[in-house]
Amino acid sequence: MAGNLKPASEYPTVYGFWTNKGGVGKTTLTFHMATTYAELFPNKAVVAIDMCPQCSLSDFLLTHTREKKQREPGDMVVEELQKVEVPGGRVPKTVGGYLRARAYAAAQTAVASNAATSPEDYLVRCSAHNPHVPENMWLMCGDVNLDQHAQKLGTIAGPAPTAEGNSIMDVHYCLRNCINDLQQHFAQKHMELLVFIDTSPVLSIYTQIALCAMTQL
Repeated sequence: MAGNLKPASEYPTVYGFWTNKGGVGKTTLTFHMATTYAELFPNKAVVAIDMCPQCSLSDFLLTHTREKKQREPGDMVVEELQKVEVPGGRVPKTVGGYLRARAYAAAQTAVASNAATSPEDYLVRCSAHNPHVPENMWLMCGDVNLDQHAQKLGTIAGPAPTAEGNSIMDVHYCLRNCINDLQQHFAQKHMELLVFIDTSPVLSIYTQIALCAMTQL
């Protein structure tokens, strides 16, 4: 995978938000920047990727407040998405599910043929749950089990380079390759892609994967 990385000039703009301290407004800033950009540029595809197991960005984007202040919490949608299996089954419709699918593919297990690795299968159109969010915005939902999924990917790939490539780079660039595939997907719809990534303050393997996908930090 790592050997097929696009040149920087062909890779879409990916804004990432990370700090090693929690509670400083990182997720709130990600939310406002992503939704504002989607509103200002309705012809572009804006994808938010929630790389934090707290799933706060997903909660923000999917919460729907109706008239008379009736509220449908986004965290309930997140919980449901963690139970929904992508086409082919075996993995949830979350960013953690995508990482687990990549792990199955790396291991070339029997499950690999049943776990979809097409990134668009893991996207949720935000307006389908929250009509206040622009229609040109999608979410790769957070996952409370993100650490387990990412660790599985790292364990299966292994640390040693092989004849097929560098396993360490394959793990750390898996989200970057995911974004490359999303760029091709939206190009077919004649939409330019822009990505916003929210992260955890913990410098875990999934945070490292997120950092490797960013062009602007």
